[in-house]
Amino acid sequence: MDLFENISPMDYRYYGRDKNVKDALEPYLSENAYIRYKLKVEAALAEALAKEGICSKEIADDISKACDKVTAAEVYKEEDRIKHDIRALANCIRAKVSKKARRFVHFSLTSYDVVDTANVLRYRKFCEKVLLPALFELENTWIDIALREKDTLQVGRTHGQHAEPITFGFTMSSYINRLGGRIEAIISAEDGLRGKISGAVGAYNASSLFFKNPIAFEKNLLETLELKPALHSTQIAAPEPMTDLMHSVVSAFAVLANFSDDMRHLQRTEIADPLCRIRETRLILRM
Repeated sequence: MDLFENISPMDYRYYGRDKNVKDALEPYLSENAYIRYKLKVEAALAEALAKEGICSKEIADDISKACDKVTAAEVYKEEDRIKHDIRALANCIRAKVSKKARRFVHFSLTSYDVVDTANVLRYRKFCEKVLLPALFELENTWIDIALREKDTLQVGRTHGQHAEPITFGFTMSSYINRLGGRIEAIISAEDGLRGKISGAVGAYNASSLFFKNPIAFEKNLLETLELKPALHSTQIAAPEPMTDLMHSVVSAFAVLANFSDDMRHLQRTEIADPLCRIRETRLILRM
């Protein structure tokens, strides 16, 4: 087992038991993924430098090919030696390119140009490729159930006590509404993520020495990664867009937790009367 494929220290207990889940998450959330996406930023930099005439196309290709060969294991080994994550990444790239290409690796960047941009890129891809498709599928399943069970009687409750009658379809519509709102929030937050290629204090100090328009250089580089630049940054990109995404994801899973808890309660012996249609809720839990 590749240690750097892990998503968390609990992989052996959870993700490792379901290969399909692990295979879906690993390309975006593992340590391997973290390194790969940082390498994508470094490769994009080399290509942008070639377009600006700072280095040749051959040098840019040399750096891009080297980025494809660098592994997480060697980066972390180098980090153990020098005690710096991005310097270790750059050293591993430089070790695989020609002597004339080495000075263009990480050219004009600061560490968090790479770290923040890589994180934004991989979390956006995770949302687009894995999370949102799964949530849309669940939402559609719930809609189908709600329509099918729109006339299935269920005891309504307030403070846990019997109240006016409702239908199970009505119950499901609550979760459909809530999850739909969270899906919209995730899409909005994901769309608001921004990268940065603005240097050590975010003021383009280094890049302005080499590019006539460092802001345009940042914009053009990030466009190759399908990202937009932050309106303003310091050493780091503003953290609020990422925290907005994390909050929307956590609150979406709070809806799932609430749904699971309610379905479990409907199965309790003392609640499972004919009006609750417990057979139907068991079917839902198996989906």
